[in-house]
Amino acid sequence: MGRQNKNRATRERIRRAARFISLDLALQAIAFLVGVAVIRGLPKENYGQYAVYVGILFASILISESGLSNVMLGYASQHPGDSTRTSDLRKSGLYVRRKIGLVSTSTGGVVLVWLLTLNRLGVPETLAALLAYLLSMQAVFVRSNSQVFLRLEGRANSSQKNLLIAAGFRLILIALVMLTMPIQMRFTAIVLLTAATYWIEAWLMTRSLRSQNVVVGLRSKLHVRRLSRAARRLAPMNFAIVGREQAFLMVMSLAGSTVVLGEISAMTRFAVAFTVVNSFVLNLILPRLARMNASRAIRAIPIYSAVYLALAVMSVVCVSLFSPILLWVLGDSYKGLNLELTVVMGGSAVLSFCSGLGMMGQSRRWLSGSWFLVASSAIWVVSGPLLFDLRTTMGGALYLATQCLPALMAEVLRFAAGAREVRRSTRMEHERS
Repeated sequence: MGRQNKNRATRERIRRAARFISLDLALQAIAFLVGVAVIRGLPKENYGQYAVYVGILFASILISESGLSNVMLGYASQHPGDSTRTSDLRKSGLYVRRKIGLVSTSTGGVVLVWLLTLNRLGVPETLAALLAYLLSMQAVFVRSNSQVFLRLEGRANSSQKNLLIAAGFRLILIALVMLTMPIQMRFTAIVLLTAATYWIEAWLMTRSLRSQNVVVGLRSKLHVRRLSRAARRLAPMNFAIVGREQAFLMVMSLAGSTVVLGEISAMTRFAVAFTVVNSFVLNLILPRLARMNASRAIRAIPIYSAVYLALAVMSVVCVSLFSPILLWVLGDSYKGLNLELTVVMGGSAVLSFCSGLGMMGQSRRWLSGSWFLVASSAIWVVSGPLLFDLRTTMGGALYLATQCLPALMAEVLRFAAGAREVRRSTRMEHERS
């Protein structure tokens, strides 16, 4: 009977994983179609300006997130089935997010206006982008907080269905924009549609939680203190990650390489394969990893990482083999950039691998290594423009791809520090017993 129950549970996990992968593939396929539609529907200069907008938005989301989702997952997994505690944690997490987000949103808004102006975007379009940015950030706070608890309840598929509905809505509207609007109005329409999509996601996620009769939580000083402390420890690492990405946008803008920026940003659309793997790690592996004891987690993380890395290498090889077809999808103006595409995808693969390894470490509350990433990222920012010709697509591709090196070193050091801490704790327990 015990073996039958175990086999039944294993089959159920496999079915759940298969459903999740199917939903996520559909979601990423829609995101890819949206990306291609935007690339083909905007001139290269306009797409470079759109890349600046998306880069600032994602940077602000990352800073306001501050690794809180993964840390909250770790804390919530300590009290499974306690709806009151998890609801208090949810309320406290939203408060901390908004507190951090107030700073990141204000700073990001100023930088957004400056960079868009530097890239020669008109005043009305810049103001529309700023409005869309502010609306998007408010929606993201609610959406991200709700997603944590859907994952904890094992309802990752429900979360993916909500994202899929919102993505489908966005694809339809983007198609209408490209078919009916003149080129000069498309940038404004696209950024406003992005904000609308985030609000649809937030509403759907919140509705999913309410359908389970979730207890209305109270803000807890203990949770706020714990989450704020975790955010402070992760802040240098998050600022370094954001700083790298924004430094790339800033340096390319100062170099007057808006067209090159547009080309490279368009090629990063093919990194969607790594997004699928990261989503699998985030929604299915992290909740399981957070519940493991420390010794078992130390053994599991290298196995997960090895599989992840193998998938990433296979993806880069496939992109290299089929690069002429992929560049044809982007449009005739991207022909001949085969080697540049391979370089961009190689860097994206390593960076995505580092992101997955970092998420696994955060779920175990291993938060060291931030200051090393700050220092190594600063070296990358300064040395890149000296080593590469940023007026060429290859120079920009190499500059973008090499940003993975500081991240890789930092994540390896963080895992080593976490493993050392676990071994020390285990040895102390053995000595006491």
